[in-house]
Order: sequence, then C-alpha cells, then structure tokens
Amino acid sequence: MESWDNESTLPPPYEDGSTSQDAARTTARPETLFIAQRFIHAGSPDGPAVYELSHHIDYVTNTDHKVVMQKVTRSLRDSTGTPSIRTRLRPMYDLTHRTIAELPNYSFQAEAQSRLAPPHMGILRVGHSIRSSGRRRYHILRTQWGDDNRLQKSGDVLFEVSQTRSTDKASVLWEWSDGKGGMLARELLGDDGVLSLAVTAEMSCRRRDALAAAWVMRIWWEVAESAPTREGLRSRAKRIMSTTNPDIKNIRRQVLSCFLGGQ
Repeated sequence: MESWDNESTLPPPYEDGSTSQDAARTTARPETLFIAQRFIHAGSPDGPAVYELSHHIDYVTNTDHKVVMQKVTRSLRDSTGTPSIRTRLRPMYDLTHRTIAELPNYSFQAEAQSRLAPPHMGILRVGHSIRSSGRRRYHILRTQWGDDNRLQKSGDVLFEVSQTRSTDKASVLWEWSDGKGGMLARELLGDDGVLSLAVTAEMSCRRRDALAAAWVMRIWWEVAESAPTREGLRSRAKRIMSTTNPDIKNIRRQVLSCFLGGQ
C-alpha cells in the first residue's frame, strides 16, 4: 500500500500541533460522495459538505485554469456554555489546468497547499491502444516539483480509473482502484443526473482527500473536452435520463456515459 506520510517538501501544516502522520492515520469509513455545484457531500446529495470547490463543477471549461479545493472540517465548541458546531475551510489543493505554453507534464494536476494535504498529483490518460473497445483508463500519479517549476513525470500510480463495459453495471461509469489493483470505489450516475463516488474501501482520510481531488480532475478533463454548452452537466444528464421506460433509460445512460467518459 502506498505511503501517505512522506511529504517533507510541502507547506506548513494547518496548525502547529498537527502532523501529516496524524492526518494520514485518521481513518475514513466506506461512504458515498456526491458532487453537485460547488460542493462534494457525504452520505447523500443533501448530506454534509465535506469539500468545497471554487467553481461550479457543471460549468468548468477548457479555458478555466485553476479550481481551488478546500476541505470542510467541523468541531464542537463550548466556550460560552452552549455547544455549537464550528465549521472551517482547510486549504487542500489547487487543481490546475496548465496552458500548452507552460509545457506541463500533466494537462490537469493537483498542487497540494498544505502539509496535511495529500501529495501532489498529476492525471494521465492511458490505454489508447484499446480505445476501439470503448474502454478508457486514467492513471493518477504521485509527483513532486522539479527545478523547472513543473510537476515531474512519475511512475508512482496512486489510483487507476477504468471505464466500465459490463452491461449488468449500467449505472457504473468508472471503477477506481489503487496502484496494485485493489478496488477502492465505483463512480455512478443517478437518474437525477447526480454523479457519485461510492467508496467501498476503508482508507486514511488523506487518501480519501486525494481520491476526491482525483475524481474532480477526471470530471473536469471530460467536461472540458466536450462541446461548450450553457445547459450544464447535471441539467443535461437529468434531461437525457427523464424516461420511465427502463430499456430506453439504459440506452440513454450508455449514451451519457460516453459523454462523461469519452468514446
């Protein structure tokens, strides 16, 4: 299993009393994440927000170059004798889409903004030789800054993302595994057009943070490559899925999955 506590080159932690090792050891249970507008919710589309984005996910484009991703944390305060929930935003990642002029090694990358954040990551599309089968794959790689002010090429695979082909998993668009092939999560499309990531494995909180950031990068890449639209990702998905005929719905879901996951 990949190490998540060797981040000595990152900026200082959120608080002096915290360490990256503490964050890495904190466990996140299996749970489904739902992405909508500028938030990622846990448990249900109306559940508590666990991550906040600077951009509406439906409308990120190829001309956007940075999406700030922060972690939403909550703590119980009782300073006045009345318990209250304190909500804070913790810096986590700048998700960036570098221009060609910058000669990036990754079209989309996650630049860590804190020592408590997961490692820097880059996403690469792989498996072009099997595109005729309709299946595409991505690798999300651990990386670090080089002397040329670029995130360096890496062979350290943190996550592998594979487009599904099985007809009995019509609502599952992608399957996420670790660098050794262990299943971590399945990406699904609901009838209401909401994308979700069903995390099936227990993992450290930092690892789930990295998984969520990688998920946003994958969505951004696909949406940015699609034709410009004013309709928005979720509105389009809801319109396409609006039918009560299960056979037609499965056909439409396959068409929409091609849009969300490429040809």
